Amino acid sequence: MSGCTVVGVISSEFSCLAGHAIFSISREDLNFALLQEIEKMSNVTIEFEKKFESFDAAANVVHLTGKEGEKSSITARNVIGADGAFSK
Repeated sequence: MSGCTVVGVISSEFSCLAGHAIFSISREDLNFALLQEIEKMSNVTIEFEKKFESFDAAANVVHLTGKEGEKSSITARNVIGADGAFSK
């Protein structure tokens, strides 16, 4: 992992398969590390508290709805969706 810093890695032997291990990282540490790196990228936008409505693959447009019902659209070459630990 050249050029990467991994924070809070824990290896544990909680596996049903002999000789295997589960590798995990603290969600808080991972979120902090990711946000720190993203803040350095002027071409990256993060949208919090938005509900995914649809994706137009031909136009690379994601349609979202905010908490108050406001609609928005984002055009991007790459889109990553993450619903979080407490998604419904």
